[in-house]
Amino acid sequence: MLVKNIFYSTDTSSLNLEINKTQEAILMSIKDHQNKSMNEISRFIGLEKSSYTRSVDILVEKGFLEKENNKIDKRKIHLSLTEKGKNATKAIDEIMDIYLENICSNFTANEKNEFINALHIVSQYSLKISNNKNGGKT
Repeated sequence: MLVKNIFYSTDTSSLNLEINKTQEAILMSIKDHQNKSMNEISRFIGLEKSSYTRSVDILVEKGFLEKENNKIDKRKIHLSLTEKGKNATKAIDEIMDIYLENICSNFTANEKNEFINALHIVSQYSLKISNNKNGGKT
């Protein structure tokens, strides 16, 4: 919840991406979890399949993502970032880093390291919880 709150509190409007926070979250999740299925990523983000599919379609239309059907199982779709999507996730990461730096500006070096490590741990446990809800599939 903390990681999600930090993400949704970060103002990325200066990037002029013309996408909403949910769509940004999808881009960032695809960047961080490239080998996950659409279902796994939608569960990780906390979106129903229909909402996720609509958002993905918009991201494809706007040139941030590409869809490719799995050659073996046509029901599975692989999503990948386009160059525009990679540039967007890099810019979002940079703004999030600045936001976290501002949050940590009054921390000692040790407190800052502990805070960043805690965020990393929370993120990893969130992924494990998501995997468990998904039957342990990765």
